[in-house]
Amino acid sequence: MSKTHNIRKFIRQVLEEALIPEEIGASEAYRDENALKAVIDGKRDLGFITLKTATIPEKTFWDEIKKHGLKTVNLPLNPYNAFIYFRKGAELNAIELANIANKYGGYLSYKATKEEAIRIGQLLGYKESDIQDYVDSHYEPSKEVAESYTPKLTLEESIGRIRKLKLNGTYYHGTSIGSEDDLFSEFNPGHSDWDAVWFASDENISEEFAENSYRDDNEIKAVYEVNLKCNAIADIDYTQAEEIKNQWGLYDFRESIPMLKQKGFNGWKTTGSIGYNVYDDIALFNLGCAKIVGVKLFIDDNWTDYMPLSEAQDIIDSKRVSVDEDINVPINVGDEVLGGKFLNKKTKVKTIKKDGKGGYSINDKPLLRFRIQNKKGS
Repeated sequence: MSKTHNIRKFIRQVLEEALIPEEIGASEAYRDENALKAVIDGKRDLGFITLKTATIPEKTFWDEIKKHGLKTVNLPLNPYNAFIYFRKGAELNAIELANIANKYGGYLSYKATKEEAIRIGQLLGYKESDIQDYVDSHYEPSKEVAESYTPKLTLEESIGRIRKLKLNGTYYHGTSIGSEDDLFSEFNPGHSDWDAVWFASDENISEEFAENSYRDDNEIKAVYEVNLKCNAIADIDYTQAEEIKNQWGLYDFRESIPMLKQKGFNGWKTTGSIGYNVYDDIALFNLGCAKIVGVKLFIDDNWTDYMPLSEAQDIIDSKRVSVDEDINVPINVGDEVLGGKFLNKKTKVKTIKKDGKGGYSINDKPLLRFRIQNKKGS
C-alpha cells in the first residue's frame, strides 16, 4: 500500500478539521482559502500550502498574506511552490517546521520519523488525541494490533465503487485570453497540470475564475457557456473523497484522476466553494461531450452578452494594441534585456521580428514580455 504524501495528507487534515469554525460546511472545510482564513482569524498560528495544487488562486493567496500582515517561509526544494505562512510571534515554530520539511525535499513527508510526525502535529496545533490516532495508523503497530489487522479495499476497488451519473445541462468555464492568443474553439485537457478542464454550474463563480486567471492589462477575461452532455461521470461527495484521500495518503484528490480514467470515467462531479458560495464543480477528462455555445468578454469594465466565438474574436482583435511601423525600439540584436516571469532574468537578444499581428517579438516571444535594463548614468 502506497503511503506517498501521508504526512502531507495529515497536515492537510490539520488545515481541514482542527479549529475550523463549525459553521463552515464540510464541503468548504478542506479548501485552502478556509485554512488560510483560520490563520488570519487567529485560530491557528501556522499554515502549509503548495500553490501549484492549491484551491486558492496564487494572486489571492499573496493578496491576503499582505493584507493581514502574515509572514511566509519558502520551501525551495519542493517543486510545487510550497510555503509555510504564519502569524506574528510564530517565527520560531515556522522555522522549526521548515527545517523538518527541508530534510525531505520541502515536503511534510511520509519518510519523517515518528517523533517528527508528532512534532509536526504539535506545531500546527492538532489535538494530542488526533496526533496519536495518526501515529498509530501510520507507524509500525504493536504485534497485537498487527495480528488483528484487516486489509482495507485497494485504491482501485475504492474508486470502482464510485457511482456513475449522466450530465445534461449548461455550465461555465472562466479564463483569460493572453495578449497574443486567440479564443479557443474547443477545450484541451493538456493545458492543465491534471489533464482535465473544470466547469462550474454557477456563472458568477466562473467570472471569479476568469478574474483570478487575469494577469495583466493586455489580457481579456472571458467566460464560456458550454453544454455538457456526458456519460460516465464520477459522482463524488465530500465524505467519499476524504475517505479515499485519507486511506491512501493522497495529498490532493486530483491525484486519483489517472485511476478514474483507467476505470472508464469521463470526469467527475463534486461540490466546490468560493467563500460561502457552493456550486457543482465539474472536471472533465474526456472533452468530447462538451460543446461551446458562446462566450462573453469583460470589455470596458462590463461583461458583454454571450456571442458566437467569431464575433468575440473580432472584438478581441480590435482591442489589441498594434505597434506602429515607425516606432523606434532601442533594442538591437546582441543586447541584453530582462525577461522571465518577474522580468529580472538577463536574456541575450538573438532575433527581433514582426509577429504578423502588428507587433514585434524578441527571440520569438512578445516584446512586452521583456524590459530594457537601466544603463549607468541614464
